[in-house]
Amino acid sequence: MVELSFILSQVWLIFLISLVTTFVIFPLIFLMTFFYEYLERKYEKSPKVLLMLITAFVGVFIAVSLIEIYLEFTLPFALAP
Repeated sequence: MVELSFILSQVWLIFLISLVTTFVIFPLIFLMTFFYEYLERKYEKSPKVLLMLITAFVGVFIAVSLIEIYLEFTLPFALAP
């Protein structure tokens, strides 16, 4: 049977990871709302779903690029003996 202290420690870890992830991703989402509004004003007759898709793709592309850059610089140091 799983102990209560183990479950509480896992919940605390998941809470902290979620908190840090929220603080990292929120600015990107905030900036993408301005990009969406810009596209919405520029292309008034285009379907809004298409604009949301483009905005989501750009946001995910930026996030994955930043993660790739971060891991490229930190992963070799973490794995070095």
